[in-house]
Amino acid sequence: MDTIGARIKEVMRLKAIRVDDICELIGKKQPTISSYLTNRTFPNEEFFIGIVKLIPDLNLHWLLTGQTTMFIEKEKKSIEKELQDLKIRENEMTQAIISMSRLIAQPQAQQSKLKGVLNTGNFLQIGGRIFCAPKHTVIGTPQFTH
Repeated sequence: MDTIGARIKEVMRLKAIRVDDICELIGKKQPTISSYLTNRTFPNEEFFIGIVKLIPDLNLHWLLTGQTTMFIEKEKKSIEKELQDLKIRENEMTQAIISMSRLIAQPQAQQSKLKGVLNTGNFLQIGGRIFCAPKHTVIGTPQFTH
């Protein structure tokens, strides 16, 4: 849907809204709304306020640009999924940091285990600073960059 008129028509179709419904809500006549639907004129502020009253979950960013999702709830669910994935990754990183901290605190003989952990590109926090060993780094004695 390349035009705002096409997007308005699609929303009206999905939500079973008639042109008369919009006319009644925003106080415009049918020819005005038809001009929006056919892209002869661009909708005014009253139209956008009215359409959001009719369809509260309508994503105005999508209506204006065609980008993102048509309805806010779908976008909200997508964001919630991303947030959930980030929390899982945060927990994994926290566990890696705890494991690395324990290895560093152990005698030198045990620190050789640290090599494999650091080569995965994990991070380590010491004294409020975060240190990183890139994946391609080969480490003999633990060395960190920040």
